[in-house]
This record gives sequence, structure tokens and C-alpha cells, in this order.
Amino acid sequence: MALLSVIMFIPILLMISTSLKSMGEISAREGLLRFFVPAEVHLSNFTEALQQGDWSLYFYNTILVKVATVLISLIINSMAGLLLPGCVLRVGINSFLPAWWD
Repeated sequence: MALLSVIMFIPILLMISTSLKSMGEISAREGLLRFFVPAEVHLSNFTEALQQGDWSLYFYNTILVKVATVLISLIINSMAGLLLPGCVLRVGINSFLPAWWD
């Protein structure tokens, strides 16, 4: 279980360490320790991302995806909610077919 936890944590560690590196250091092919640990920490990467990013577009896309997901889920779950109470528990492969299916 501990090994699985370490394996799952490696991508998060790589994401954090890569965000602190310079562009030259990211593209350089060096040893395994250099792959995980940046030689010099660049916190300016975060300020550049905040200044150059189009945050209003990102917010709009997030809202659009959330609203579409909720509407699709509402439609599908409403149809399932209308169908399931009319189902009769049967034995075998047709255990959840509606009573009017016959």
C-alpha cells in the first residue's frame, strides 16, 4: 500500500518541481536527482502565469463546463428516476425491466 502511495505521489512531485524550474532547466537532460530537484527555484513562473493568463476566459470555460455537466446529469437522472420506480424485481437477466415491458 505504501508503494502504491509513493507511485501515485510521483506525478504531483514532478508537477511541483517542474513549476519551480527555468525553461532551460526543464529541457536539459541531466541525472535523476536533477529531474526531481530544481537547481534554482524560480517563483517568478507563478507571477508570469497569473499576469499572462486570460483568467476571465478560464473562468467562463469552467462555468460553461459545470453548467453543461449539471444539465446533462439532471436530464439523465430525471429519466432514470421516472423509470426505476415502475420496475418490478424479477429473477434472472431481466431483473430491472419495467412492469410494462412484457
